[in-house]
Amino acid sequence: MARLTLVLLCFSWLLFCSYALVSPGSSSSSSHASADELALLSFKSMLSSPSEGWLASWNTSNHLCSWAGVSCSRRHPDRVVSLLMNSGNLSGRISPFLGNLSFLRELDLGGNLLVGEIPQELGRLSRLVSLNLSKNSLQGSIPMAIARGCTNLTWLDLHSNKLQGSIPFQIGTSMKNLVRLSLWNNSLSGEIPLSLGELPLLQKLYLDSNKLSGEIPPALGNLSFLMKLNLGGNLLVGEVPWELGRLSRLVILDLSENSLQGSIPVAIARGCTNLTTLDLSSNELQGSIPFQIGTTMKKLVCLCLSKNSLSGEIPLSLAELPLLRILLLDSNKLYGEIPPALGNLTRLSKLVLSQNTLSGAIPLSLVQLPRLSFLALSSNNLTGVIPDPVWNISSLIRLGLAYNMLGGRLPANAFSALPHLREVILHHNMFHGFIPASVANASNISMLELNDNSFSGVVPPEVGRLRNLEWLMLGKTSLEAKEPNDWQFITALANCSNLRQLDLSIAKFSGLLPNSVSNLSSSLVYLFIGDNKLSGSLPKDIGNLINLQSLDLSYNFISGSIPSSFSKLKDLHFLGISNNRISGSLPSTIANLTRLNNLRLNEYGAGNMVSTHGDIYSYGILVLETITGKRPTDSKFIQGLNLHEYVELSLHDGVIMDAVDPQLSLDLENELDTPADSSYKGRVIGCLVSLLRLGLSCSQEMLSNRMSTGDIIKELSAIKQPMLCST
Repeated sequence: MARLTLVLLCFSWLLFCSYALVSPGSSSSSSHASADELALLSFKSMLSSPSEGWLASWNTSNHLCSWAGVSCSRRHPDRVVSLLMNSGNLSGRISPFLGNLSFLRELDLGGNLLVGEIPQELGRLSRLVSLNLSKNSLQGSIPMAIARGCTNLTWLDLHSNKLQGSIPFQIGTSMKNLVRLSLWNNSLSGEIPLSLGELPLLQKLYLDSNKLSGEIPPALGNLSFLMKLNLGGNLLVGEVPWELGRLSRLVILDLSENSLQGSIPVAIARGCTNLTTLDLSSNELQGSIPFQIGTTMKKLVCLCLSKNSLSGEIPLSLAELPLLRILLLDSNKLYGEIPPALGNLTRLSKLVLSQNTLSGAIPLSLVQLPRLSFLALSSNNLTGVIPDPVWNISSLIRLGLAYNMLGGRLPANAFSALPHLREVILHHNMFHGFIPASVANASNISMLELNDNSFSGVVPPEVGRLRNLEWLMLGKTSLEAKEPNDWQFITALANCSNLRQLDLSIAKFSGLLPNSVSNLSSSLVYLFIGDNKLSGSLPKDIGNLINLQSLDLSYNFISGSIPSSFSKLKDLHFLGISNNRISGSLPSTIANLTRLNNLRLNEYGAGNMVSTHGDIYSYGILVLETITGKRPTDSKFIQGLNLHEYVELSLHDGVIMDAVDPQLSLDLENELDTPADSSYKGRVIGCLVSLLRLGLSCSQEMLSNRMSTGDIIKELSAIKQPMLCST
C-alpha cells in the first residue's frame, strides 16, 4: 500500500512538471496562483476517471477559478478559497498536494468513492473552516496533523468511512472554534477523549456507530452550547453521567445500543428541559422511569427506553407530554396496568410497550388516539378484548397484540376502515370465532398472523385480495376445510404474488389438498400444512414452488407416491412427509436436492429401511419447543435461523433465559423471589439448560450425531436427580 502511494505521488509530481512546461502561467499571473493550479491538477491526476463529470472542465485552457467546484477569493482573485465537490462520483485517492491550497477555507469531498488514507498534509490548511470527507471509503486513522494545524475549523465531518484508531485528543485541545464534530459510522476505538469537554462552542457531537469503549466522560457536561449528543452504537460502559443534566440547550440525547448500567439520572430529567429526543434504548439500565421526565421535559417528541431492565409502573406523568409522538418502552420489566391517561397524548403515533409484564385490559382511551400508526403491546399479560375503537384508527399501520391473554371475537367489519394497515400480529391469544371477510378491505396487509388462537370456520377466500400479503400464519387454530369449496382460499391466494410464508399446520383441514396449491406464488419459501387430516395424493405440480425452502406435510393421511416434480425444489432445506401413508420408492431425483439437510421420513411406508433417528430428531425439536415456547415455523425463524441454531446461539452467548419461554421465565421470577429461593432457582435454571442441550443433541443434522434412546433416558434421569434432591 505504501509503495503504491509513493508511485502515485511521483506520478503526480511528474504531471506538475509537464503542466508547468506546456502552459507556463496559462491561468495564473503569479507563482502562488500556479501553486494552486498545480495542487488541483495533482488532485485530478490521482482520481480514477479524471476526464469525466465535474473534472472535464479542469484543464489549462480555462482559468482555474472557472473550474467546476472551485471558488476563488475576491481580494486575491487567483487564490482558491473553496473546493466543493460533494456527490461528484469521484473515485481514487486524495492528493496530499491539496495541502498547498493555503487560502482554502472550505473543502467538501463528501459523498464520493474516495479510498486510501486522509493525507496529513491537509493539516497545513490553517485557514480551513469546514472540512467534509464524509460518506467515502477512507481508511487509516484521523491525522493528528489536522487536529493540530486546522485550528480554525468550525465543521469537521468524517462520518461514514472506514476510519480506525482512536480519536485524537488534540481535537479538544486545539480546535477551540469547533461547532460540529461528526465522526459517526466508522470503526474508531478507544475511549472518548476527556479533552472534547474543552470545546467551548461545540453544538453537535456525533460519535455513534463506532467501537468506542470506556465510560462517558462527565466533562461533556461542560459543553454548555451543545444541542445534539449522539454516542449510540458503541461499547460504552458505566453509568450515565448526571453531569449531562447541565446541558440545558440539549435537543437530542442518544446513548442507545451500549452497555450502560445504573439508573436514569434524575438530573437529566430536570436539567435537559429542551430535549425533543431522549434515546437510551438497548442498554442495561435499571430502576424506575423518573416521573420528572413527564413533569419537566415538555418538548419531548421521542422517548425511547426500550431493551433495558427498567422496572416499576409506567409513570402517569408521561401523559403530560403534549408533543410526544413516539413512546418506546418495550423489552423491560415494567408492570402494572397501562395508564388510561396515555390517551391524552393526542399527537402519539407510535406506542410500543411489548415484552413487559403489564396486566389488565387495553384502555379504551388508548385506541382513540387519532394519529396512532403503531400499537405494539405483545408479550404482556393483558386480558379482556380488543376495544372496538381500534378498528376505526384509519392511520393504523401495525397492530401487535401477540402473546397475551386477550379473547373475544373480531367484529365482522373489523378491517373495513383500516386502509393503511400492514401488519396484524394477534397470535398466541384466545381469540375465537370466524376470520372476518372484511380483511380484504385492508388491502395493504403484508403480515397476517392469527396462529395459536381458537379461530374456527373456513378461511375466507377474500384473503386472496390482499395483493401485498407476504406472511399468512393460521396454524394451531380450529380453522377447517371439509368440502372442496372450503379450499377456495388456496386458489384465491394465487393472486398474492409476494406470499413467502403460509402456515396451516395443527388445525382441522381435511380432504384432498387441491392441486391449486401448486399455483401459489413462486416467492413462497415456507409451506406448513402438517398435523391435519389431509388425504389423497400429493399435488403433482407442487414442484412449481421453485423457491420453497421448508415444506412440512407430516402427520396427515396423504397416500400415493412422491411426485417427480419434487426434483425442481432446488432450494429445499427441510422436507417433512413423515407419518403419512405414502408408498413407493423415493425418487432418485431427491438426491439432486443438494441443499436438503433435514429430511423426515420416519413412518414412511415405502418399504425401505427406516431409521429411528428421525424420531429422535422430532423428540429433540419437541424438547426445544417445550422449553422455548417457540415452534420451527414461527416467523422469528424465516430469515435463515432455525430453532436449533437459535437455542445453540443463546447457550453459546450465555443468554440462556432469553431462549426460555417468556411465560416460564416470568413464573420462575414471580415464584422464586426471595434469597432463600436462590439455590433452588439455580437448580431450575440448570435443569432448563440441560434440557436445552439434550434437545440440541437429539436434533443434530447428522443422523450419526444424534443420541440413542438409551442415552436419552439416562440423561433425563441425571437431569431429574438434582430436582428430586431439593424436595
